[in-house]
Amino acid sequence: MISAIANCFGRGSLVVLSPNKTITIMAENGIGDYGWIKEASEQTRYVGSNIAGVYGFPDDYEISDLLTAQFKDWILDFERHCGEPGFDWEAFNAKGKQLAESLSVELEGKYHVLYRAVYS
Repeated sequence: MISAIANCFGRGSLVVLSPNKTITIMAENGIGDYGWIKEASEQTRYVGSNIAGVYGFPDDYEISDLLTAQFKDWILDFERHCGEPGFDWEAFNAKGKQLAESLSVELEGKYHVLYRAVYS
């Protein structure tokens, strides 16, 4: 994700600035956690520290009420069906990916946003 493109020195040179944090959207069973943050330079499978759950992101992320409600519905759906073999996990993951993409748009490139599928 490109966080900003700047015209430097008035000569038409472009500098691409990358976000320094990665937010991973990944459902976790238990208490409705789904948002995790870490340094973008950290290239491990570790998703980072929890920053969002059933109650949404902290206010300073300025996530819309609509997206917050959609994430809440999504994570509660996970909590209800976690481990259920007949549940449509493909559709669940497609919805999670769509929510992560919407989050990326709302964050306006300030963070790199990833989605990690469950039961895939």
